[in-house]
Amino acid sequence: MKKLLLFLFFTSSLTFLWSQNLQRIEVKGVILSENQDVEGVTVFNTSSNKGTITNSNGEFVIDVALNDRIEVSALQFNPITMTVNEDVVESKQMKVYLIEQVNQLDAVLISSGLIGNIAVDIDNVKVLPNLELNMGNMNMAFEYNDDKAFDNQVVSDHLNAVMDKGRFYNGIDFVQIAGGIFGLFVTPKSRKLRKNTTPLNHTPKDITNVFSHLYIAETFKISEEKVPAFMGFLESKEINPELFKEENKLQLIDYLMKQSSLFLELNDNKN
Repeated sequence: MKKLLLFLFFTSSLTFLWSQNLQRIEVKGVILSENQDVEGVTVFNTSSNKGTITNSNGEFVIDVALNDRIEVSALQFNPITMTVNEDVVESKQMKVYLIEQVNQLDAVLISSGLIGNIAVDIDNVKVLPNLELNMGNMNMAFEYNDDKAFDNQVVSDHLNAVMDKGRFYNGIDFVQIAGGIFGLFVTPKSRKLRKNTTPLNHTPKDITNVFSHLYIAETFKISEEKVPAFMGFLESKEINPELFKEENKLQLIDYLMKQSSLFLELNDNKN
């Protein structure tokens, strides 16, 4: 037993003496990064339990020895651990390039009462009741009974002229939306008057009020510079106003297809 204790004491003494005799040298290092700030990065020597932090330029000074383990860490970087080799000891310099840390979030399940089956979810959607706004007596300064004050057709014609010369823009029926919004501000008395009045002429002045130049060029194979000439050609034909109605849109396209073929044929003959 005495021999075992003596051996352990001798071994621990050698270890203590070896650690005291281990000479560490001062090494100048720098932290490099492509995008992130390199100030305040922790550089820790786990072999000597001593560390430091970098300055505003990412520079630091630390004592190391051969085979010491150096840990470099910061919130914005992936932590790394490296071993001091002979090149570092001989050059007394250390360069560390850190990679920006990318935080990967865990998947989050958001529950909104839907089950994922579109048909079932649509059936389960609650339909809001009609909204009735009581505007009171507001006919003094504003003529809300004027048919043109909030006339849906006036709004429709204006939007058709602005939104790419057509009814739809990015798949949204702005005319229908605008009509529903403005319909909220029309009094019941005004609605009755509008039903009894003669409807406005819905016939556009030309095809460009229905289709844009780009649509005409791509659909009917007419170059964009010839679209104005094609418009003049159509005006000479006196298009039937009934074709401009929404329910006759396919007939209008069929008519334009035939007329575009005739127009292109006449132009080819001229050339």
